[in-house]
Amino acid sequence: MLRSAAAIALIFASPPVWAKKAASAACKLEKRQTAASQWTRDFTKISALYADGKYLDALALARINLDFAQICFGQSDARVGSSLNSLGAVLYEIGDFKESESAYYQALSVLKSALGPTHNRVMASSNNLAATLRSRGKFAEAKALYQSVISNLQDNTNSELQFRLAAAYNNLALVQMDQGLAEEALYSAGKAVLLFEALRGRKEPRYVNARMVQSYALAHLERYQEAEKIHADVIPLAITVLGESHADLSHYLSANGSVLTELDRLNEAQLAYTRAEAIIIAQFGADSPNLIDHWLRRSELEFKINGADKARAMLDRAFALSISTYGRDALQTSDVHLAYGKLFVIQSNFAEAEVHFLKAKAIAEAVYGEGAYATGDVYFLLAGLYEKMGRTKDAAMMKQKDLSTMP
Repeated sequence: MLRSAAAIALIFASPPVWAKKAASAACKLEKRQTAASQWTRDFTKISALYADGKYLDALALARINLDFAQICFGQSDARVGSSLNSLGAVLYEIGDFKESESAYYQALSVLKSALGPTHNRVMASSNNLAATLRSRGKFAEAKALYQSVISNLQDNTNSELQFRLAAAYNNLALVQMDQGLAEEALYSAGKAVLLFEALRGRKEPRYVNARMVQSYALAHLERYQEAEKIHADVIPLAITVLGESHADLSHYLSANGSVLTELDRLNEAQLAYTRAEAIIIAQFGADSPNLIDHWLRRSELEFKINGADKARAMLDRAFALSISTYGRDALQTSDVHLAYGKLFVIQSNFAEAEVHFLKAKAIAEAVYGEGAYATGDVYFLLAGLYEKMGRTKDAAMMKQKDLSTMP
């Protein structure tokens, strides 16, 4: 979500003085049980506001709810951890990943101390924190957190915690994909698939998702036939489980379109992309940010069917939407620059390709840092470009920088 000035102000605002005084008075004048009921009502309302997408209202109430818990129950009470967790969730949706990370770290510390390391709420908090770390490009920290969850739950036979274990394996696979560790991701996703199926069967949405993660790893390894075989099995199942208009189905269809494009099954790819785009527009509107990644994928098909001009026009749409939604220095915009660069390399327009790769490099270094694997992807592309341009020293330097980012 694009942050408005009002959203930014709310992120850094403390609850008003009247709210602090009200919380203090409630704890002094009301019985503890009544105070607990008030906290629960507000906590439940935050969840409802969050579910309705009313993030600014949810943020304001989340801060008041946290203050109330700290004043009434003490800093080490589990309800303080839960309040911090809900605050982290709202901050994440608003797009303040740094503040979200801070809230989640505090929540995890409080909940772990109050409930023990293997409690279900602690596992949920760990997963939330890891997701935020991943969003900030802190893949090694996210990976370590998921591995910690797996270690804590590996021998636990409680079915709910086994479900958390399956989710941790699936999320670990996604981080491993972020790090380019596709073989490891394939193994982790396979563990998730087996657990989800054993616990809840093939009609569990997370089972469907884990199968798709397997396909992403296979596609990364250029094992497109195997990836498409999973799609042929899972996408009809996803339609049965989720429905024909579910947002997740659009992601699955778009991934299928990408694989079919690689296999030169272009008519089928076009059908998959068309269905995916229709779902996105129906669910989120014609200016949905979800279209950015979709158009980046689809541009490769456009190039194969209609040529460079059509592919460029699709990238132009993605670029305009990314700028208006996230800004020029956002990672989403960096992804568009990379797509432009790859297209210009194919056209042997190396000067334009360098412009876009360097813009992507500047964004990646600013957001992730020079040593991050995601930044290494840009160094790798620049190294290949400089080799084509005969700039051997620049190519060698970029290769060295790329190697320094390997996990």
